[in-house]
Amino acid sequence: MLALTVPPARAGRIRTAPIYQQGAWVVQVAAFSPRALACVAQLHQGQATFSIWANGAPPVRLQFYAKTWHLGRGSTDLVMQIDKRPPWRLTHAQATANSVLFDLPANGAGKGVLRDIMQGHRLNLKTTAGAPLQHWSLKGSGAALRALIDCTKGLAGTNR
Repeated sequence: MLALTVPPARAGRIRTAPIYQQGAWVVQVAAFSPRALACVAQLHQGQATFSIWANGAPPVRLQFYAKTWHLGRGSTDLVMQIDKRPPWRLTHAQATANSVLFDLPANGAGKGVLRDIMQGHRLNLKTTAGAPLQHWSLKGSGAALRALIDCTKGLAGTNR
């Protein structure tokens, strides 16, 4: 079992501790408070970041960020396509200025998204009209997601 340690978080601040890094991927433990921990796998590409947040309980959350976006706030629908696989519709995602958050369903579809990310080479994020927003190379995603899974297993019993 992976032993997870992260500096204690103060009110309003998130503390992180890296546990895996390879290429553009980094997997970290994030402390929101002394008893609220999560794991995050982040893929950095220029001024854009793709993150997968998990704490061992549903939902797993996808976060897309680009410094150049000006999305406003509210609900939005997007399309994520990995390689030439069928696209995934991200309906009712939460937009906050330059970030989009989407909770994966806690069923086979959610696991299918993660499987596609692990096996994929390129992730394309688009509007529902097909206009490109951002793309990321998924090189190393399989190892990063395995580290994320190990991290969430290490959280067992800490988020109570």
